[in-house]
Amino acid sequence: MDDKRIINKPEELENFLIAGTSSSYDCSGVTFKCDMDLSDREFEIVIFQNVLFEKKVSFKNSRFTGDANFIGAQFSEDAEFHNTKFEGFAAFWKARFNNNADFIDAKFSGNSEFLEAQFLGDVKFWRAQFIKNANFIGTRFSGLANFLVVQFSCDANFTEASFTGNANFSGARFSGNTEARFLGITNFRVARFLKDAEFFKAQFLGNTNFSGATFSGIAEFSGATFAGITDFADTAFHLSDFSNTAFDPGA
Repeated sequence: MDDKRIINKPEELENFLIAGTSSSYDCSGVTFKCDMDLSDREFEIVIFQNVLFEKKVSFKNSRFTGDANFIGAQFSEDAEFHNTKFEGFAAFWKARFNNNADFIDAKFSGNSEFLEAQFLGDVKFWRAQFIKNANFIGTRFSGLANFLVVQFSCDANFTEASFTGNANFSGARFSGNTEARFLGITNFRVARFLKDAEFFKAQFLGNTNFSGATFSGIAEFSGATFAGITDFADTAFHLSDFSNTAFDPGA
């Protein structure tokens, strides 16, 4: 291990400040051996690619004005992004959250990528806002996946995502470019829900694709609204509730 790429005290983060900037950091490949309280801060461009957070890390109430690169990052303990603002591209490709992750009230103003990320503990996206495209292709959710009252304003892609624990999308709102007629605005194609999945009163305002999805527990869609083209072809249900669900392609 390169001793120069180790942070033992929070103040050592400043050793990775990008020259000529006041709040941009290149921490690629760094191992953080201490708790990192990075809450209530403003960052420009940050590179946390392939970092290892051995202790708890918090970005609560922080703001990323440029791109935030967490590709391949590993979070050994709790990771807190509560009320964090991502104004540029947020990249969490193949990130691994070994414990709980908190994205409550987070706001993603640019595209967000969680491609093949792993959430091994519980993850909370309560009231999170995804203003542009959100990509969760192949993402693995092992604990509770809570997307209660989340808002997706553009495409939300959960193709081949795996939900081993309960998934809650109650009150979620999916809307965006209604001309996306093939991929679909909301894509859960071939997703696997191994426990209960709750979409109570969820609103799908664009096209929606659940084709080939598997629901091994209870699939709760009561009171949901599907305003665009909806595809449930080859979807497998164990138990489902579509009472008071509205399908209206003309809405």
